[in-house]
Amino acid sequence: PDSVTNLSYYAFSGCTSLESVKIGNGVKTINSKAFYNCTSLKTVTIGKSVTVIGEMAFAGCGSITDVYYAGTQEEWNAITVEDSNARLTDAKIHYNHTA
Repeated sequence: PDSVTNLSYYAFSGCTSLESVKIGNGVKTINSKAFYNCTSLKTVTIGKSVTVIGEMAFAGCGSITDVYYAGTQEEWNAITVEDSNARLTDAKIHYNHTA
C-alpha cells in the first residue's frame, strides 16, 4: 500500500520464486539488500517517490531485464543508487510508466 515508505533491510532477500515486484508510490527508500539474491526477479516497477536505493538492494538479481519507472529520466538520474546495483541500473529502463 501507499502507506509503506521504507523497504527494510533484507525484506525480500532470497525469495528465489519472486519474478516481478511493484514498489508502491509511497516508498522513498529501498534499503540495502532488500531484494538480495532474488534470482528469478525479471521486472521491477518503481514509483517516482523513491529517492534512495541502498547498497546491494538488487545484488544477485541476475535475471532483471526491465525496470518500469513512473518518473522521467531526469528524476531517475536524481535517485541515489548506492554500490552493487548494476543488475538494476543495467536493465532496460522504461520511463514515465504508469501501472
